[in-house]
Amino acid sequence: MKISDVALVVDSGVSRFRGEKEYVKTGNVLNNVIVATDAVTYENRPSRANMEVRKGDVLCAKMRETKKVLLITASEQEYLFSTGFAVLRPKTEVILPGFLLYYLRSRDFQTRKDRVAKGATQKAANNSALGELPIPVPPLGVQERIVPILERLDSLEVTRERANKLTNELIQSLFLDMFGDPAVNPMEWEVATVGDIVIETQYGLSKAIDDDPGHIPIVRMNNITPDGRLDLNDLRYVDIGSNELAKYGLAKGDVLFNRTNSRELVGKTGLFSGEGEFVFASYLIRVRVEEKKAVPEYLWAFLNSYYGKRTLLKRARGAIGQANINAQELRSIDLPLPPIELQLRFASLMERVKSLTDKQTRSEHEIAALSSALTERTFSRKEGEPVA
Repeated sequence: MKISDVALVVDSGVSRFRGEKEYVKTGNVLNNVIVATDAVTYENRPSRANMEVRKGDVLCAKMRETKKVLLITASEQEYLFSTGFAVLRPKTEVILPGFLLYYLRSRDFQTRKDRVAKGATQKAANNSALGELPIPVPPLGVQERIVPILERLDSLEVTRERANKLTNELIQSLFLDMFGDPAVNPMEWEVATVGDIVIETQYGLSKAIDDDPGHIPIVRMNNITPDGRLDLNDLRYVDIGSNELAKYGLAKGDVLFNRTNSRELVGKTGLFSGEGEFVFASYLIRVRVEEKKAVPEYLWAFLNSYYGKRTLLKRARGAIGQANINAQELRSIDLPLPPIELQLRFASLMERVKSLTDKQTRSEHEIAALSSALTERTFSRKEGEPVA
């Protein structure tokens, strides 16, 4: 069936209201959870704050390569949402809201959505195109058996995210204990710029991506989490030759800086571990440090510190919905420069933390692989195959 056969694609428009309402932008959603809102009145709301929702609606971000999907609960039905979301109202006599939710999270849907995305600067799928996309629709009884299984996987992923958050907090605490708050530099380290400690800032590869694992995997801005982890569970690929691989290939210790994104997410910074052949996409900058002056782990932790993120936010510039920080602006940022021996000790302690979390990482990959296998098994059924 088509998506428009199983759900109403809701038009934008907001009824007049008094007082304030909570407004949710696409940047306020992380790992399919609303993590922040903005209070707005009817008169001062942004023009994009123009979507009303109901309990049971399923929302998905329209932007290309943006996998954000929500099921609206009772507590969220009074929120306003950005027109960057498509609001789908399931026809419950045909499809369960939970089944629609998990289909919209599947690679099958996300790939189809990306193919119909259009636009000069930021490509996005419009409501009409989304409504025409196909969706596999088994009988309601089969849907009722499938949804609880996928919900249990969701609960495992929530536990995984909590563990990741604790790991990040441990590393940031270690950074502050060893080097002090960069905002006040209490240990009076020498102050340098990022440009003083790096030997290269290279913009990434701009090339069509595909789903062929026989090609070279490419790290995109979506593979860097807001807290600085490199999440390679959702990979895409590029068909390139040896010259491009040599120019854009990643090596252990490469710092990856997200130069273009929403204002809330621009400046995300990841650290490549050096396992396997990878290249990086055009919205990223590869930063390589001069190892006599600094270690990659120190620069990564500084840019992911509260002070580093606040500094990056102040430097972000750009049009509505998109912010930029170029390589020159990144290189001009001041940072304390502790002795290299202390930085090396910090890197060694980070490696110990990594070894302690290896089991957690393996669990992440196992959960992600299981989730991927189940969703693909559920949503990639060919016509004529049995549904149960």
